[in-house]
Amino acid sequence: MKIIKPLFLSALPKSAALNEYTLCGKKRREALRKGKSVYRLPLIRINTNNVELQNHIDEQRAKIVKSLTWAAYKARPELGKDWPTRRPTYPTGLHASLRTQLCAIECQINNIYRAMVARSFSEREVGFFHLNTAHLAFFRLLTDGPVQFPNHKEAACSDHFIPEHERAYGRRKTGAALKRAQDWYTRKLERAAKKKSAARK
Repeated sequence: MKIIKPLFLSALPKSAALNEYTLCGKKRREALRKGKSVYRLPLIRINTNNVELQNHIDEQRAKIVKSLTWAAYKARPELGKDWPTRRPTYPTGLHASLRTQLCAIECQINNIYRAMVARSFSEREVGFFHLNTAHLAFFRLLTDGPVQFPNHKEAACSDHFIPEHERAYGRRKTGAALKRAQDWYTRKLERAAKKKSAARK
């Protein structure tokens, strides 16, 4: 069995932020031109990374891709050192599958950092879940035996289910933090049940 460490993502710079833009869609512009109501045609909101956030994401992605590229070359020298930038010979072969998982890892790194800046707990945990899953899938393509993390059952991935409120940064909470999360979730379910019963009355 091969044991691999989860990917480490460094902390965000304090100046990292999302730039918000609003755009007027084609139907809204047409309604405004004709003097009609635009109540059902809201503005389109787009969030983009500022320079500091984008530079940090690019730096982390480059570092992780370099590490994984070297690990793949060591495990399968026949791939060649330039395999991530070379076009796959077969669309369903090992080379193409590795590139697919590498692309998934890069996408999740971007999603996690954007969720951190937006202070979205749910999106951050979803990102870590998919990042861990893609990381495991990458190494499982390279090795014949099973691949796991240390304390595998405590890591959020597709191998087992950890409720979202019981995880933080892709790991199961422990001790007092886990107890607080479980109590909070119990109270949440009780409030939802009371609200539902009140609505029926």
